[in-house]
Amino acid sequence: MWAVKSHYYESELDFYNFPYAFGLLFAAALYSRYEKEGSEFAETYRLLLSETGRLPCEQVCRKAGFDIQDKAFWAEGLSQYAKTLSRLKEFA
Repeated sequence: MWAVKSHYYESELDFYNFPYAFGLLFAAALYSRYEKEGSEFAETYRLLLSETGRLPCEQVCRKAGFDIQDKAFWAEGLSQYAKTLSRLKEFA
């Protein structure tokens, strides 16, 4: 359905699209951390989930050991997509 929902791509609707973009990149950055830390990341993830909803997002993430206000965190998420694109280019 994402392909036929034109409002996802309207730059004037950033208030609507921000949560989707944030969630997608946040999950990708967390996955990148998981790849680096392996099973040890499970405890960090549990902490993150247990604190979500009780504190602002920045504070929850700081408690879990990372800073979402640091561009490097988001670059980790974007790197997941760069890897995927590299793999796709192998088939082109």
